[in-house]
Amino acid sequence: MSNNKSTETQKSISQLEEECASLKSKLVQQAIEFDIINDVVHEISQVLDLKKILDLVALRAQEIIQADSLFIPIINKEHTHYTYMAAVGKNADTIIGHTFATNVGMCGWVLSNEETLYFGECSTELMGRETLWERGMESVLLVPLKSRGKIVGGLSGLGKNGGDSFTPGDEKILQLFAGHISIAIENAFIFNELTLEKERAETTLKSIGDAVITTDQSGLITRMNPIAERLTGWKETEALKLPLADIFNIYNFNTQQPGENLVAKVMQTGDIIGLENHTVLKSRDDHEYQITDSAAPIYDEKMNIQGVILVFRDITEEHRLQNDLTVNQKRLQSILDNSPAVIYIKDSEGRYQLINKQFEKLFNISMDKIAGLTDYDLFPQELADIYRENDLNVLNNKHPIEVEEVASYGDGMHRYLSVKFPLLDNDSHANAICGISTDITEHRKTEEALRRSQKMDAIGQLSGGIAHDFNNQLGVISGYLEMISMHDIDNDFREQCLTAASTATQRCIDLTRQLLSFSRKQTHTTENVNITESISDIATVIARSVTPSIKVKYELSNDVCIANVDNGEFQDAIINLILNAKDAMPSGGLLVIKSELAQLDDELLTPQHENSTNYVLVTIEDSGEGMSKETLEHVFEPFFTTKPVGRGTGLGLAMVYGFANRHKGFVKIYSEPGVGTSIKLYMPKSESFEDKDIKEQENKILASGTETILVVDDEEQLLHLTQTSLSRLGYKIFTASNAKQALHILSKEKGINLLFSDIVMPGMNGYELAKKAKEMDPEIKILMTSGFTSENIQGNIEQEHAKNLLNKPYRQKDLAQKVRDTLDEKIKTK
Repeated sequence: MSNNKSTETQKSISQLEEECASLKSKLVQQAIEFDIINDVVHEISQVLDLKKILDLVALRAQEIIQADSLFIPIINKEHTHYTYMAAVGKNADTIIGHTFATNVGMCGWVLSNEETLYFGECSTELMGRETLWERGMESVLLVPLKSRGKIVGGLSGLGKNGGDSFTPGDEKILQLFAGHISIAIENAFIFNELTLEKERAETTLKSIGDAVITTDQSGLITRMNPIAERLTGWKETEALKLPLADIFNIYNFNTQQPGENLVAKVMQTGDIIGLENHTVLKSRDDHEYQITDSAAPIYDEKMNIQGVILVFRDITEEHRLQNDLTVNQKRLQSILDNSPAVIYIKDSEGRYQLINKQFEKLFNISMDKIAGLTDYDLFPQELADIYRENDLNVLNNKHPIEVEEVASYGDGMHRYLSVKFPLLDNDSHANAICGISTDITEHRKTEEALRRSQKMDAIGQLSGGIAHDFNNQLGVISGYLEMISMHDIDNDFREQCLTAASTATQRCIDLTRQLLSFSRKQTHTTENVNITESISDIATVIARSVTPSIKVKYELSNDVCIANVDNGEFQDAIINLILNAKDAMPSGGLLVIKSELAQLDDELLTPQHENSTNYVLVTIEDSGEGMSKETLEHVFEPFFTTKPVGRGTGLGLAMVYGFANRHKGFVKIYSEPGVGTSIKLYMPKSESFEDKDIKEQENKILASGTETILVVDDEEQLLHLTQTSLSRLGYKIFTASNAKQALHILSKEKGINLLFSDIVMPGMNGYELAKKAKEMDPEIKILMTSGFTSENIQGNIEQEHAKNLLNKPYRQKDLAQKVRDTLDEKIKTK
């Protein structure tokens, strides 16, 4: 019995000894682990470099729990991702730097739930799911790193050395370790952020384009960036702790007075102080800079002023450019104000944005009053419509144009040559238009006088031939009328004499009409003109313009060659070309006149001709002396001539060029010395016109009516003839031989529908009579007639009735049609 008890006692003692040994071993192990923890805590407390701390912690944590691998995941501020920032052991190199969302992996579970994850012996679940650990499975131990109640990361041990399992003791020691090092890691994080922030601030300060200087409360320099160093001439290391005034030497350029004490003023007021205009900084090496900007207070967290920050920049070049700009603006303004041309800018809606002094002077309106107004606020609608059409042409096509425009002021209508061009924005949109208009009224008068002078030269050459033809026809008329006066001729022969006399009379009328048409001063109006017919109409004038030794050959197209031109100007241009051709063939030769339809040559295509493809082409070819290349380069210049002194003005071809340009056409010259010259005049073909042949067929039946007409003419026989003609057409006629009689009839007789009056009469002329007739009866229609249209009768009356003009001598069908057209016109109301 006693032996049994002794055996049991011995077993108990042995068991206690084993437990004591095990406990001693554990205590030794814990002491070692605590020593490691103390060593690590002491070691990392001396280090602020985050990477060094994390690497050291990973290494020591691996030793403490004897893990195959130990990783340290660090969570971001937003707690959305974590990054492995340190690792030791197996696969360490492959995991460092990788980032994952906090809902991914075991580390994500620990960081999201802020709980320890243990998976090993006696473990029954993993991440909230029932999972039993069996030997051979990898054991894991993950604890969160918390500092001041906030999660910052974790310690992740994977695999126990030797394939064994982590124990609850490992869990406790790792948690203890984590608790000690978390604050150190957070402090390293804070230090790292401050270091980065400082580096960023340093980089920003050095990179900023402005100069920056900071001072303390006493005005001593604490910081300078490289730009400040360059402008002041002081290095930061030299300037530190020096007074701001020693290195920031400023003065006012205009007054030459030293700049104010910025530090004192900012410290006193707490305000941001801007530098004065014209402030100059004088550097250490006496270099001077124009500078600008401001000084501001530096506050601490309690809003106490700790110093001043001065930010400034070099504006020397800007100041120079601004001065140059000011000078250029003054020059431009001087050009605008002193230019004799009218200059203006309008926006895309036609509103005036700028005008020069000449505009203000001529149209009696100042810049401040015209801003925002349009042409419709300043000019009659018919003129404003024309201006707007030209403006829209420029805006829509983005091309400059050159046009003639008219405007009324002071002494009447003035004609302007306007150059208009678009103003484009950065996107190449035309958002405004600039116009420069030059008064060419006197120039046009001079040009007209010279043109008439050339006409008179041509008429001088024509006069002999015309007189010869006229004498012949008058001889025919006189002879046949003498035969008719004989009483012993039969009726058939009398009829033949009347027909022959009538034919000769018509010939005289045609000669007179052509001569008057060529010599008269005409209002510049365009109409659809059959170019072939227009050339045929002046065939007699052409024949008398050249010498008998020159053969004239016509090659006129049978096509309908219609162009919208001023017919008088066109015929003037043709005669000018004929006279030049004649002078090129002093010994005679061949002159060919052609008309045809043509397509525009590609080589001639310009923005002015983009909308025109079909042209009427008139060619004047001569077999004369020809011109050299040097002469051709100057042939269109005004006053350029190769003729002897006194035999040419040098304006002929210049006037032809001007005619073509005004009618949106152009001229080409081909010439070779000794061979001859070919001049081609291109005019845009009119796409809409009346067929004159059809109209003439319709006019075979004379127009008639039953209205009442007052005919006024101081030529008694013509007055009687007109009365007879109109009476035969059904009209009721009153006649008067002067304006006084006409006014008496108008006051006495009511219901007179038309006044048909000669212009040139003794006493009161036809225009003056028309004015008084309109005052007596605003409903009366006016038709004027004259063998002359160049009388110097000015005023709106002439303009009003110029279109209702029948030139003498006139045929009965022309009289009938013009009377009918005038009566059928609607009265314009003002």
